[in-house]
Amino acid sequence: MELSFSKFERSFIKRLVSVKNVEDRHIQKYLLLDDYFAIEWDVECSKVLLYFKGHPSIEKQLRVWDDMCEIIFLLNKLEATRLIGIYQLKEDIKWERSIYNKDEYYYDESMHAYFEKKNKVISGGVLKDTTLISQKVSNKTMAFNSDLGKFLDKYANAMFYISSELRDMVENKFRSKEHIRFLRTQRVSIIAICVAILIALMSYVEHFIFLFDHFLYSIIKIQLNAIFMLLDTFHSL
Repeated sequence: MELSFSKFERSFIKRLVSVKNVEDRHIQKYLLLDDYFAIEWDVECSKVLLYFKGHPSIEKQLRVWDDMCEIIFLLNKLEATRLIGIYQLKEDIKWERSIYNKDEYYYDESMHAYFEKKNKVISGGVLKDTTLISQKVSNKTMAFNSDLGKFLDKYANAMFYISSELRDMVENKFRSKEHIRFLRTQRVSIIAICVAILIALMSYVEHFIFLFDHFLYSIIKIQLNAIFMLLDTFHSL
């Protein structure tokens, strides 16, 4: 079955294939969009919370939710067709039911609140945080009763690898090997048909030339006979 991808999906796949370092193989990086800074889900994976930046409208929140769903379903589609592989990191890593940028935010478990990191300085070549804002980050959360939490639970602590087939597909402008083979066969068939038509036309042209030559010869012969008859008439006078 020939796979088809939307413009958004093609752009996202190119982004995955172009990854140059290991850190960018973490799937959770691709689940954080610009409009929200954190995702949470419950232990039953039946509810998903998005922490938005600012106070977007309901329409904007739904559009962002759709964008996140599209990414999740695309990852699932690529995995199901073995175009990418997904593997879990070591189990001894602390398991969290949340995804957020730990370089920019801090999560306080006791307050169940996110804080934005401020005033970063370089100390001895190491990036350190000097202060945290004291108040909870201004945000608006939206809860979605959805089983997408099971995918988030899977992808939160996972990495991906790219199959050679997907790399080839991107290089061939998202045409599979089977599709390219079909196009080549189709091209050869079209060329063969065109050659056959050309040969047939040539035979018709040759036949037409033969008939034309025969007709022209007959006309000339008739005219010559008429001239000879006139000459004989004048001669007899």
